Amino acid sequence: ALSRAHEHADALAHAAELQARLPDDLYVSLLQIELLIAAGEHARAAQLAEAGLRVNPDNTPYALYHAKALAQGRRHAAAVPVLQRQAQLHPEDADIWYELAEAAGLAGEIRTLHLARAEYFQLVGRYDEALKQLSYAQRIGAEDPRLQARITQRATDIARMKERLEP
Repeated sequence: ALSRAHEHADALAHAAELQARLPDDLYVSLLQIELLIAAGEHARAAQLAEAGLRVNPDNTPYALYHAKALAQGRRHAAAVPVLQRQAQLHPEDADIWYELAEAAGLAGEIRTLHLARAEYFQLVGRYDEALKQLSYAQRIGAEDPRLQARITQRATDIARMKERLEP
């Protein structure tokens, strides 16, 4: 409630007290990160999330807060690999693909933007949009035959899925 009322200093002080009492509590640590982001202290939030990831590698909440802190601190290029790793770990999570697409677009990583959008659209059942995004990605990656093959295969898989699921 304090953070929502923009009383970030008080909220962070209460979170620090809680952290002192419960130093190993994941939720308290995540609360601190969330409050730091809300207070606009993106660098501190990113550092705290990184520390959590050193102890708990691939921890999804830490990773997502890390990416959020980086992105809101306008470090979009640094957020992209964090989100790519989470997309690998959770390929069925449309929200992660959406966040990856957003970060990639803001970082200027256009091929990654289109590939992430394709996965997002496929997961939410918008197969035609997914195929369009793969087409865009294919035009960008024309110089890489292995990437071309992967994109072509993914387009084939999505087209088959569309045939099975849509009348």
